[in-house]
Amino acid sequence: MNHLKDQKSPYLKLHADNPIDWYPWGQEAFERARKEDKPIFLSIGYFSCHWCHVMERESFRDEEVAEVLNRVFINIKVDREERPDVDRKFMTYCMLISGNCGWPLNVLLTPSGKPFGIFTYLPKDMLIEMALRVERMWKNDKKTVFGMANRAENIFNRFKNLKLNGFPSRKVVDNIFHSLVSDYDEKFGGFGNEPKFPIPHSITFLLRYYLLTKNQKALEMAKNTLILMRKGGIYDHIGFGFYRYSTDRFWKVPHFEKMLYDQALLLLAYSEAYNITKHPLFRKTSEEIAEFLITDMRSKEGAFYTSISADYEGEEGGYYTWHYDDLRKILREDELNFLKECYGISEDGNWHNKNILYAIGCKDFQKSLKTFEPIRRKLLNFRKLKGSPPMDDKILTDWNGLVIGALSYTGRILKRKDYISVAKNAADFILKNFRREHLMHTYNIDATLEDYAYLSFGLLNLYYSTGKSKYLRICLSLVDEAINRFWSEDKKSFISDKTSELADMYDGALPSGNSVMLLVMEHLNTISERYERYLEDLRGTLAGFAEKYPSGATFTGIALLYSIGPSYEIVVISNKDAEEEPMYSIIMEKPIPNAIYIIANPKDRWIMNLPLLKGKTLKNGKTTVYICKGRVCKYPINDINALQKELNELP
Repeated sequence: MNHLKDQKSPYLKLHADNPIDWYPWGQEAFERARKEDKPIFLSIGYFSCHWCHVMERESFRDEEVAEVLNRVFINIKVDREERPDVDRKFMTYCMLISGNCGWPLNVLLTPSGKPFGIFTYLPKDMLIEMALRVERMWKNDKKTVFGMANRAENIFNRFKNLKLNGFPSRKVVDNIFHSLVSDYDEKFGGFGNEPKFPIPHSITFLLRYYLLTKNQKALEMAKNTLILMRKGGIYDHIGFGFYRYSTDRFWKVPHFEKMLYDQALLLLAYSEAYNITKHPLFRKTSEEIAEFLITDMRSKEGAFYTSISADYEGEEGGYYTWHYDDLRKILREDELNFLKECYGISEDGNWHNKNILYAIGCKDFQKSLKTFEPIRRKLLNFRKLKGSPPMDDKILTDWNGLVIGALSYTGRILKRKDYISVAKNAADFILKNFRREHLMHTYNIDATLEDYAYLSFGLLNLYYSTGKSKYLRICLSLVDEAINRFWSEDKKSFISDKTSELADMYDGALPSGNSVMLLVMEHLNTISERYERYLEDLRGTLAGFAEKYPSGATFTGIALLYSIGPSYEIVVISNKDAEEEPMYSIIMEKPIPNAIYIIANPKDRWIMNLPLLKGKTLKNGKTTVYICKGRVCKYPINDINALQKELNELP
């Protein structure tokens, strides 16, 4: 038994019985390395990662591997989702030094923690060979090892201290759009070639760019990508939810892990697309993602688990793919023929002798869904008999924040009070259990910037959907706390954590904490007028990043669209809750670019004293709406017909 037996992370528990003498990340391992003058083998992964499981089975359980690694190194195992700060630091090293990055991410460190080697998956023989080579170098040529480590540290420090400055302008946002156009796959949707990731905030950026500019190309790119992903093998047509990414250009063959953050960000994209286009497929997909989240990923306490593994009984995708013989036992002949024609199945299989459902053959996909539904239920019931793939049951503040925001937004757009109720329960759980002297990332680990940013984003949307001012109040206090803990006057932005001290701005599979914080603070500043000093710096820094790396700044683009404006403030003064107020419901039916939605009870002194609310009252004792542009408001409205007329005149 190694040092992982008392860890809470399912990924670390997976390695607790390995013969390798693993330590968790912490001072104990580094002190032993210094005392014994040994290098460190740091291995970073996560529970739902297929190749992490492969390396654990092939190498980390193996006695021969363990003998060599234990002799040569002090060994540390890290769950990247539990310790995003550690992962961020060494993934940045990898991108700067190697460029060939992914998980498992394996790093060779000096006893003081400086990297001198980085690699991803290695088979057993190559791992042993690597360890023996390090052993020889450590014994005979340590000066070279420390030279490599010092050079890597110098490169990292130059990057860490890089200063960016720009001006938030329409040109910056247009460049982000043009970078997506140049990367767009006209035939299959999405961006880039293979592997192809959804990157939902790129789609959301296109939708919001369209709302402000009426650029039809932006809307076409977003719609086409959303439709083709929904048809693709990247979507679980039987149990719903999206897999992490497609290994090909066509969205056909996925890596089968299901990540909580993907569901949240895609739910936002599909529901926003529905709000703009009223396309029934986007509504249906939004409801299916929400159903999957609530049914399959929610804990009994109301918060959401982290991920569902790609592997089932040692086989990647084994839970989700189909042998033709099984399909023949379950379905009628006409149902089988329908799947052949519409979903690409065959007797020989369409992937490693098995079948992935891939709805590219449907002539009328929307119509075919009615035929598919009874087939789907039969296959789902059969699949349930197999049990379920392994779940990573960690609860993380940041990813729960995204789900809270997505369900809150979708609930008010689709008028689904049940989604808003689920979001409220998740928020209440996180605030009760993970907010102590300061916010926590999970039960026993301090929060990073992303925890503050994503949770604030979630609570802001929950406030917009409920009108409960406590969520707005907590949102403001979280931003204040994030400023105290992570704001850097030198970098004119937030650092992401105290471990790496990096001011991360790259919007990749997840948006950066800085870009989300910019959007949240813009909204809160419009309401409270308390963050302008910080916003002036943060806008410039993120605009500078977007000028250099436009394709990696799509959530920054969403925030800068608000910064540049025009923006609208829709203020409703009502004695009713948001979900019960008819005028608020009518407002939600209109997609308004860069809009803030405030509903306030006139008896709530705290909210009525906020700058945006001052002077706004009930008119004739009735619900009253103020439509404002850049905080300049038109006359108050308390007639539904007059409200509808004013909304129709908005862009």
